[in-house]
Amino acid sequence: MIEKIKLGIMANGLGSSKADKEQRLKVLEERIRPVLSFLEKHNIEPSEVNSREAILNRFRKDFPFPDAPEERNFELMGINVAPLTYADSLREFNKDFYFEDGKVKIKPEWYEANEERFTMYTRTKEEVKAYEYANKLMAIVQEGKDQGFLKDGAYKDISNCNDLVDFAHGKAEYSPHGIYQAAERHERYLAHK
Repeated sequence: MIEKIKLGIMANGLGSSKADKEQRLKVLEERIRPVLSFLEKHNIEPSEVNSREAILNRFRKDFPFPDAPEERNFELMGINVAPLTYADSLREFNKDFYFEDGKVKIKPEWYEANEERFTMYTRTKEEVKAYEYANKLMAIVQEGKDQGFLKDGAYKDISNCNDLVDFAHGKAEYSPHGIYQAAERHERYLAHK
């Protein structure tokens, strides 16, 4: 079994996805608030229904005149169904959102799953080897810098000649894409050896 090592997070994708979800939250909060008020008034848990149809079905069995138009039955029952215009948004609400302290919020589970979706891991033996080599390279270069063996501009020069590790801004960081590329180079090297 191949060791799964976390290499990093695709920050742009993660940030964009989070921004999209937060924008969706604003739209959903406006649409879902009347629906949630209706459900609360009629003692219905939001998690028990996912659509306007599911909500209306709960009342149909109590229609005073089952053969009459629905609108008339709801009117006779004193139930205003106008707040249910966006009730189909409950499907999305129940999946990724919850209501707390008078606000619609994004579920923590969504944040966790979203981060996992943009997390990069080693997938092959060669990627694990490239990751280990990158760590050795970082350690040896850092040691050379710390002990005065490397000149001040060495970080930039070493960063320019490899795609595994970047030594910019005085600290070493490996590049997940560089690890993937180095693993592919290593595989090609082994195939031609």
